[in-house]
This record gives sequence, structure tokens and C-alpha cells, in this order.
Amino acid sequence: MLRNFFRYLDAEINKIPTNQEINALEKRKAYFSAFFYSYVILSFGMAFFAQPLLKYADPVLLMLDGFIISFGLVCIYRAGVTSVVNSEINKKAMFFCFFVCIIFAIIVTTILFKDGIQNSIEHDKYCANLQHLIQRNIDPEKNSTIFNNLYCRLQYNNTLLKISP
Repeated sequence: MLRNFFRYLDAEINKIPTNQEINALEKRKAYFSAFFYSYVILSFGMAFFAQPLLKYADPVLLMLDGFIISFGLVCIYRAGVTSVVNSEINKKAMFFCFFVCIIFAIIVTTILFKDGIQNSIEHDKYCANLQHLIQRNIDPEKNSTIFNNLYCRLQYNNTLLKISP
């Protein structure tokens, strides 16, 4: 089995594509680049607006989400671009893999946002308690140091979230 794999790799490395294959590959690659850059812009927008929640997100889930999205992009690239030159690539399997990856990425991203919002609320409650201790002059130096080291922000009574100390 390993020998067959190395033969396949050797045949792929030594293969010389025809001009028709090169033209088709360049055309599909340009189309995929447009798709990919729109995806990158969407990712930048999501990262910008989710930035306050990123510090509360689970880093392992965030890494897993990145791997899932990256694998989905590899699958769609293989199905859309590389399959022109390599006929052994199963397009249906690659598209199916892409859709499964996108569905799982949406699920993991939803979990990340839910956990991030919940962790942010808990952090704000803890910071509100510290703020009230500082305002009541109960060990203000220690509590203000903790307040600053936890990157707490001032908690106000007129927030959308009902945070009670």
C-alpha cells in the first residue's frame, strides 16, 4: 500500500500538464481567489466585531474552529481547482467535506460566542463586586490592584445587562 502511494506521488510530481489543463487551472484559480478574498474580508469583519469576546473564548475551541475552517477551505480548493488537473479527486466527496466542515464551524462558532458572552457576564459581575468594595473603602489598595490586573472596566447601573453585586 505504501509503495502504491509513493508511485502515485511520483507520477503526480513527474506529470507535465497540457496547455488546456493549465488554462483551466488558471481560470478556476482566479475564481477561487475571488471567493477566498471575500472569505478573508468576512473573517476580518467577524474578528473585529468579536474582539471584545475573544479574551473570554475557549482557546481550544477557537483553535479547533480554525482547523475546521482551514480543512473546509482545502476541500473546496481541491474540488474546485485541483480536480481539473487530477481526475482522481472525487468532487462530490470534497464538496460534501466542505459543507460538513462549514456546518461544524458554524456550530463551534455559535458555542464560542455563547460561552464568550457568558464568561464576559461572569467577569463583569466579579468586577462589579470589586468596584463596590473599592467604593465602600474596603481594602481599596488590594481590590483596586485586582480590579486593574483583571482588566475590569467600570460597571454602571444603566447597562443592558442587569448586574447586581
